[in-house]
Amino acid sequence: MQFTRIQKMRARLLTASILTGFSTSVYAEDSNAHALAYDLTYAVEVYSNVKGGLKRDSALLGQIDMGAELDGAAIGLSGLTFGTRAHVNHGPSASESFIGDAQGATNLEADSGFWLVEAWADFAVADSLRVRAGILDLNSEFEVHEWDSIFINASHEVGYDFSQSGAFGPSLTPLTTLGGMVLIDIAPVNFRIGVFDNPALDETEDPGRFLRKPGTGDLLTIAEADISVRENMRLQAGAWLYTKPIDRLLDEGLEETDAARGAYVMIESQFAEFHDNKSLDGWLRVGLANDQVYEADTTLSGALQYGDENARLGVAFAHARLGAPARDLACDAAACLETGETSVEVSYARRISEHLTVRPNVQYIVNPGWDPSLSNALLLGLRLEASIAHE
Repeated sequence: MQFTRIQKMRARLLTASILTGFSTSVYAEDSNAHALAYDLTYAVEVYSNVKGGLKRDSALLGQIDMGAELDGAAIGLSGLTFGTRAHVNHGPSASESFIGDAQGATNLEADSGFWLVEAWADFAVADSLRVRAGILDLNSEFEVHEWDSIFINASHEVGYDFSQSGAFGPSLTPLTTLGGMVLIDIAPVNFRIGVFDNPALDETEDPGRFLRKPGTGDLLTIAEADISVRENMRLQAGAWLYTKPIDRLLDEGLEETDAARGAYVMIESQFAEFHDNKSLDGWLRVGLANDQVYEADTTLSGALQYGDENARLGVAFAHARLGAPARDLACDAAACLETGETSVEVSYARRISEHLTVRPNVQYIVNPGWDPSLSNALLLGLRLEASIAHE
């Protein structure tokens, strides 16, 4: 089967970093070392398109997120850590069914069923050097926000410039792949290098078969520098490349294929911290992709959020610009597209109790799917996250 743009978008889901969790620890008898930790969260969301898009409709989506980490020292393997994570999803694709947007209005979307998204071993070679290998979610180490995001549009996890790549995305939840990472922490710069064995674009295997024989697909390489500019401000800069070139969108008498590559820069800062433990923080991100082979060549996103661990309010935007070759290709087919799709989002997160968080959300999407036949979409959502936690 061929993977559609919406199927690629489904890989950009909410990762564990923005879910509150259930966490329990087991301690070795002869030390205070943290031996075993595991977490469990259930998030359920009602999402409605009240105006514009494909049609007015609503959907109920949900996700069980469960994971565990084991300190190898507890079983005589000092320096090693083992981790695993799985999701169980239910509900339809709101973007595909009734919104029509490209970037992914809600990051809970995935095909219903069980997904093993991570199973890895991490070895601390030295204090500043770690190596991790196994089934990996790229977003666990790359493009990670310092402060938890309360926003649900998928582009605030990994930008659409990057998530549009690959047969079904670049090893993102839930369609992850085998890979390896080298993590180097040398203050004030952290370096991350990753290699992921993604399926090639011309393969027709079921997307659920993400465990594959290494070397039979298309290797994705990525490098990122995370720089501490000053206290409470950091800069991320990354670049990515697939080893196999892919077909150009247009035949202009040039080479038939071109490099599948891109880059991104994100600056993130805590702008102010107040006496009541509330803070104002935010980020700005720019992403680029080769417009000769990808539909979107430039993305721009940013956010501001205010509050504390019990309540946060924020506003965010995500813009994806269609590249000139993609627009020309559409016009050649007598279906010219708009230049950009833009999402504006207002979200609020309130911890009702230790175990329950509520997240109302409003989004307004301009030019969903770059489709001129679709009017701007107004979306209303309400997400509940149930968890149990033990420190």
